[in-house]
Amino acid sequence: MKWFLIIISIVIVVLLSINITLRKNPQLGSIAIPDSEEWMGVYLKGKKIGYSYSAIKGVAAGYEIENRIKWDLFVMGARQTISAFVEAHTDSNFVLKDFYLDFQSPGDKKKVKGEFAGQRFHLELYANGEWRREERSVSEPPVLPDALEKILVNKGLKPGQKFSLSFFDPITQAVQKVEGEVVGLRPTTFQGKEVYATRIDLTVAGMPTSVWLDSTDEVIKHETSYGMVMIREDRAQALSEINPEEALDLIFLFRVKSDSVIDNPREISHLIVEMQNLDTEDLDLSDDVQRLVSRDPLILELDTRTILLDKSVLIPVKGGEDALKATIYIQCDAPAIISQAKQIAGDEGSAVIVAKRLVEWVYDNLEKKATASLPSATGVLRDRAGDCNEHAVLLAALGRAVGIPTKIYVGLVNLGDAFYYHAWNGMYLGRWVPVDATYGQFPADATHIKLKEGNIEEQVKVLKVVDRLKIKVKKFE
Repeated sequence: MKWFLIIISIVIVVLLSINITLRKNPQLGSIAIPDSEEWMGVYLKGKKIGYSYSAIKGVAAGYEIENRIKWDLFVMGARQTISAFVEAHTDSNFVLKDFYLDFQSPGDKKKVKGEFAGQRFHLELYANGEWRREERSVSEPPVLPDALEKILVNKGLKPGQKFSLSFFDPITQAVQKVEGEVVGLRPTTFQGKEVYATRIDLTVAGMPTSVWLDSTDEVIKHETSYGMVMIREDRAQALSEINPEEALDLIFLFRVKSDSVIDNPREISHLIVEMQNLDTEDLDLSDDVQRLVSRDPLILELDTRTILLDKSVLIPVKGGEDALKATIYIQCDAPAIISQAKQIAGDEGSAVIVAKRLVEWVYDNLEKKATASLPSATGVLRDRAGDCNEHAVLLAALGRAVGIPTKIYVGLVNLGDAFYYHAWNGMYLGRWVPVDATYGQFPADATHIKLKEGNIEEQVKVLKVVDRLKIKVKKFE
């Protein structure tokens, strides 16, 4: 699974698009701040991976905000350069009026435009040569975070005071909850020296994050629980070259080592594991194959031997209708997707047989390669390449196009001596059946431990387990 994309999403969320809602719901009032710019170096486990740039400029009746990031990441030994540009306009209270996002990575370019009018949100995504439009509702217009610290200082928040936040992410187009607390002056390291700075603790999608402010209330550092740090630097420092010899491969960096080696994991049909340091809130740990045996200790049992495939279930399948809808990234209503799905299904009416054909087709027709992209089904169908996310998003679209409810699952899969973050699918065939087009498995083996299901906005909730989770294998066969 492209875990770094979720990391990128969270960081962009924190930097670009936080909607402030202080407890007791005070009015923000007009906030006047001078034009400014900020450069930050981005580091992972002490190794530099890129930079972030932010600028705020006063314009008529509000502000213009510009953000840029550029990161060099290594995935399975391949260097992947990712860049994002955001331009946004707000009113004088930093309430967002519109934004434009340009995201680029090897083999992938996407543009997103958004405009807010009251509680209505107009969204457009450009990918694969066409614009796709949606309209959504929001509880209140979002406020950008570039003035987050100014807003908090303006409200006179004191040490120990708590506040709640919700943020809008332009990449996932989702609203997530954040809780925060002003900790107060604490020692920290900045530019090689110990300094005292004001620490504000945030919990973003269940993941602890800290923001540090200097005596002038300017950000000097962002820290996450999994070792990503953003440090204020001058322009030359922030833009300095990355040393490839120091690079960390993200796939291996965030793997979960196992206490047992599982030989031939693709053949395992029964698995019992103890999950340690796992916060279960807002995760999806139980389904027709995966069972939560106990909470203390947290034991999961996965048993694919219980799967009975009923070939009499016909398409369109009744039940699971929410997993039939088109989304911005799962374009099951696109003509190219519908045409390909019908070609694969042929005249067959059995959902089980058609589902198996779809899994096999995706497995056979997609080149297996690590890609730093935000995959959309139409783009994957065109490019015919990618890793697990590409396989999962295309299978979801093809399944939905022929009337088989299909979800995206995210979690972990065993590769012998460790578990790796991964994406696969669940298809509703009278019951939910896990399948994995990356490995051509119908059904998927029992080492697929699901943590969350849903679209990309749900997948980010798994980030809280990164660099914390430990797995103890109790039994496998």
